[in-house]
Amino acid sequence: MTSGGRTIGVHYAPEMIEWLNEIIEGCDVDLVWVTSWLQEGLILKLVDQLGLLQGGRLVPAPTPRLSGGFCSRWKSQRILAYQRESAAPFGWIDDESGEYVREVRGSTRGTPSLILQPDALEGIRPRHLTTLQSFYAGLPGAKVA
Repeated sequence: MTSGGRTIGVHYAPEMIEWLNEIIEGCDVDLVWVTSWLQEGLILKLVDQLGLLQGGRLVPAPTPRLSGGFCSRWKSQRILAYQRESAAPFGWIDDESGEYVREVRGSTRGTPSLILQPDALEGIRPRHLTTLQSFYAGLPGAKVA
């Protein structure tokens, strides 16, 4: 895949994407992508090319022009905005969430939540999806995957 004239290597595991689809459908979960991979529509191009991940909403990163400088808090701010709309249980998997986890946990106290922080060099591993699936399956009234 290319972006801004440079080639970007994208590594993915089809079985992990299929597993995530099973969690989304089997546990009746809404997928919200809060990602900086939307520049130039990269994630949309990738999903179209791979044809694997089902559904979900995409939330773009703010641009410096709109936010007065790129703010690394934007992901946690989006999660908290969604929680103000609907305090539904949520799972957050992000290799960049570190410093804002405490803010999200403190502001969503009382809402079942799971925050996973994979190593950025490894990405999401099977143990993360096992934990995510167990979290959703363990909620009261859960639809079991």
